[in-house]
Amino acid sequence: IVKTEGLSKPTIDAKINTAVDLANLDRAFGIGNMDLKGKLNVDINSKGIYDKVNKIVPITKGTISLKNGYIKTDYYPNPIKNINLLANVSDNSGSIKDLKINLSPASFEFEGKPIYVQAALENLENVKYDIKAKGELELAKIYKVFSTKGLDLEGYIKADVAFKGTQSDATSGNYHKLNNKGTLVLRNIKTTSEYLPKPFLIKDGTFVFNQDKMNFNEFNAIYGQSDLKMNGY
Repeated sequence: IVKTEGLSKPTIDAKINTAVDLANLDRAFGIGNMDLKGKLNVDINSKGIYDKVNKIVPITKGTISLKNGYIKTDYYPNPIKNINLLANVSDNSGSIKDLKINLSPASFEFEGKPIYVQAALENLENVKYDIKAKGELELAKIYKVFSTKGLDLEGYIKADVAFKGTQSDATSGNYHKLNNKGTLVLRNIKTTSEYLPKPFLIKDGTFVFNQDKMNFNEFNAIYGQSDLKMNGY
């Protein structure tokens, strides 16, 4: 049930509640080129004024969960499976300062490799963040699953990173209050799009994060006839 009044500063009164078996939904609607499975539960209540200029949002509380999710398309032989997601959003005062978003956790498995992400965000005026990500991705295979037109991306990413702090500490130089660490490995990242006349290729690069510094070791890239090689931070 969603009720709105006004356009520039709408008053919103919304209650969204679902308990959906995606496999049954898929069979009922015959979603083309895609097989879906999993249990999707949504319970969101939101009431108040949305005023972008004055940074006012409706008082909101809600949860979204997906258990044992599965996506298989005609474009790639293997599915993205074991998709599990638990997200909570809350704002008790109607101010973006009080907005809290928790993703705890999100995970899936693709080609036998698990991916894990956990994130907590607070106060969009001065973002307080706590983010962890770990896993390996073969990008070309992921893109084939969804067959994205006009964009090609291939290569390998391995991540094991954790970032924690606030936006104001990062921008004002209070690096001792941050807790950033981890490693990001890129290999044979190649992207082509309608905006780039030639492919851009990152042959390899290892990024190591520690507090305010991002060190990159033997970063090698190619664009057209230009070779790039960088070391440093």
